Amino acid sequence: MEQTKELMALHEKVMRFFREMDVTFEVTKEYYRVRSGSTAVIVHPLQLRENKTLLRIVAVVLSDVKKQGNEAMFEEFNETNSKTIFGKIYWEPYQEDADTGNVFFETYLIGETMDFEEFSSVLVATAKTADEIDDKLKSTYGGKRFYDD
Repeated sequence: MEQTKELMALHEKVMRFFREMDVTFEVTKEYYRVRSGSTAVIVHPLQLRENKTLLRIVAVVLSDVKKQGNEAMFEEFNETNSKTIFGKIYWEPYQEDADTGNVFFETYLIGETMDFEEFSSVLVATAKTADEIDDKLKSTYGGKRFYDD
């Protein structure tokens, strides 16, 4: 897919904000990855519609979490999401194994209006939240942290 000028501008803004924060990050063709403790935060600029972009900020809380036997996990996530103003936590199955998947904590920002304060606050809050909850969720539901050093 060809990148629009708005999407390219959002990529440039994200890179500038990372430099201002003095954050170490990895770059792929479509997104950026930042390590925070035992979690990885993916920062993914997206085209919403013509002339509008979104910034998806998603932390990989756990991987290889089984669905079977963890039914309480879905109730816990629904309860958490019903009380959370910004962000959501969810389990997503692997394409090749619908009984195993990842747990993500995710939020979005509007690309055109996002400023440094908003970006840095949300990035830090997402990373901190995921890093704080991964040990508890792992002990309860199994799985692996993204960086299990």
